[in-house]
Amino acid sequence: MSSSGDPLDSQVFLRRLPLRRRLARTLLFVNECSSTANLARGILEKEGADSAAGLLVTTEWQTDGKGRKARDWWSGPNGSNLACTLILTRPPRPGEAVGVAAACALAEVLQRIVPGKIAAKWPNDILLDGKKIAGFLVEILQVSGHPCLLLSLGLNVHAAPPPSTVPHPATSLAEGGGRQLSRTGILASWILTLNGFLSRLDRTGPRTIEAAYLDWLRRWAPAGVRDPKTGDGGPLVEFSVSTGLTWTDEAGLPVTKPLGLLPTLEAIPS
Repeated sequence: MSSSGDPLDSQVFLRRLPLRRRLARTLLFVNECSSTANLARGILEKEGADSAAGLLVTTEWQTDGKGRKARDWWSGPNGSNLACTLILTRPPRPGEAVGVAAACALAEVLQRIVPGKIAAKWPNDILLDGKKIAGFLVEILQVSGHPCLLLSLGLNVHAAPPPSTVPHPATSLAEGGGRQLSRTGILASWILTLNGFLSRLDRTGPRTIEAAYLDWLRRWAPAGVRDPKTGDGGPLVEFSVSTGLTWTDEAGLPVTKPLGLLPTLEAIPS
């Protein structure tokens, strides 16, 4: 496979982060693996929660990445994109809050480095100008009686999948006009921003990140959302990791759907 000429650099990564941090306290950068989630899960199960706490696993080339509902994740040519998994032991509850914080953190980072419109698409995608650029996967595990969480990210930096391989339009930061793109720098910025979001989550609860996530969702669906199976939907009014997503129906009444009942939503055309 060809390389983009933007290799991951662990030393540069470490210099960009504070010594005292919750995330990426230890690193595993590998040239190739089936998926960073598989690798992280194996390490967690073998070494235990205490030894694997805060580990960041990332790779130059992921050969068998998986997205939501076990769909294949196109990882791109060797050295072109980001694929990584964080291990969080004793994570904040509920676990969905971690995924929300991760999406908000990445949206903030990308908005600073690319000129296009960044938005969050329900339930776990980040869009650039209406095209998918990143996806998250959250897995909650029990290891020796301890709750643990795997947070995986796939981000198209230098390459986007061919249209024939994906069900929805996709793009990359390079295609979107991003300049002087450094996968190491983007990864460090995301970890640093996410670390701040999780600290805020610990101090004040999920309200702040819920409001931020609702704003990113509205950038994707300014006229509201709709359940493609039932046709129910309307303008977005509130998001909560505990109670779910709220919109107003045709009568102007609020309708709240728990997160587990909303696997897929579509944006109502403006």
